[in-house]
Amino acid sequence: MSTLLFDPLTTTTVELQQRLVSGKLNSVQIIETYLTQIDAHNPALNAFISIAPRDGLRSIAAALDAERAAGSLRGHFHGIPIVLKDSIMTASELGMPTTAGSFALVQAKCKKNAPLVEKLIDAGLIILGKANLTEFCGLKTSAMMPG
Repeated sequence: MSTLLFDPLTTTTVELQQRLVSGKLNSVQIIETYLTQIDAHNPALNAFISIAPRDGLRSIAAALDAERAAGSLRGHFHGIPIVLKDSIMTASELGMPTTAGSFALVQAKCKKNAPLVEKLIDAGLIILGKANLTEFCGLKTSAMMPG
């Protein structure tokens, strides 16, 4: 882990933001660190149901770094990655399906982002991927129960 610029298991968002502000770290480096961590552990953990296309992540991070260098910040979390639950709708152009954990929705396409996702993007957060979850978030109602 000595080659990493920060520990992705213990570094907080506030610490990342402080390092971005001080120039000790940039968003591209943060993305690369998290992708390295995901590559090392996700196959075994199956924590991510999908990861945004890497080239797109790098482009978004570089654009946010350029905005920061120009003195333009979108918010306190400008350039910080975030992971969404797979039940939160993301538009097809983000490169991640919204399946709610169901194989039945793997090919489904969303035309637009959920309002929450738009607010996150507008605030400068980077949607890194979608977290795995039980099918339909484990939704069970009395109407679905036998008896």
